[in-house]
Amino acid sequence: MNLASMIESVKQISGRRTSNDQDDSIRDDINRVYRYFAGRHAFSGLLVEDDSFTTETSTFTYLLPYRMSRLIPNSVRYDVTDPQPGRRIQILKQRSEFEAYHSCQASGSPLAGFVTGGSGSAELSTTATATPNNSSAVALNTGSAAIGDYLVLGTDAGGKNGGDYGYKCVTASATPTITPLYKGPNLASGVTVTLNPGNTPRLVFAPDFTESGKVVEFSWIKKPERLYNDYDIPEVTELCDAIIYRVLADNPAYHRPQSFDRRDYANIAREYLTEAVKWTTVFE
Repeated sequence: MNLASMIESVKQISGRRTSNDQDDSIRDDINRVYRYFAGRHAFSGLLVEDDSFTTETSTFTYLLPYRMSRLIPNSVRYDVTDPQPGRRIQILKQRSEFEAYHSCQASGSPLAGFVTGGSGSAELSTTATATPNNSSAVALNTGSAAIGDYLVLGTDAGGKNGGDYGYKCVTASATPTITPLYKGPNLASGVTVTLNPGNTPRLVFAPDFTESGKVVEFSWIKKPERLYNDYDIPEVTELCDAIIYRVLADNPAYHRPQSFDRRDYANIAREYLTEAVKWTTVFE
């Protein structure tokens, strides 16, 4: 089911297929509910397997994807080579546990890790020229992106918002190519762009180590891509019906007076969500 079909379903089920319906508002509600569901379950349609980075000398903190919703804890492997799968790294959940581990271990190869939001020291704010919908490149007015940087588009002078969706730079330049495609309103010149925002997740290793050139592989669950164009299809297609009924439940405009519409819509949404979780989640 594509976005246009989901919007039409909301109108049809509610019996409010009139010119007063705001497609933009329904689209925003669909994206809100979609991200809500996706952030609470590890759906296989949002799984990215065997992503990687290479360690650098005396560097213990590494940038993770901005779009990451959660790291698959048992997936982090250190010193991966073609014939060898690497050594599994334990990912600790509590900062206090990580700090205690760090202080009592002698220097050597990393044995444990911790995911943190980072200090924002790598953050760079700049501006960009107009960014059209479905664009694969952003022209920065100042600064330059590096391969692997993550870029977030803000609001332009007219109030149009690029949304809290991260894009990975796959080229190093002042006009980097990004992935996935930007989906959203056409942004006017001067929109604010943030490279590697301070809340970008970072992976910190312990104990300290001096090895470099070691490949680290990991798997993660990503936040869903924005649904903006009529033909856009959710990456977790099994959630379409759950999203539709949750949108209906959340918006009083779609409830008949003196009815149990909200309760009924919420129950139906829960049933569809249960089925989606049952058949399409990753068990960590």
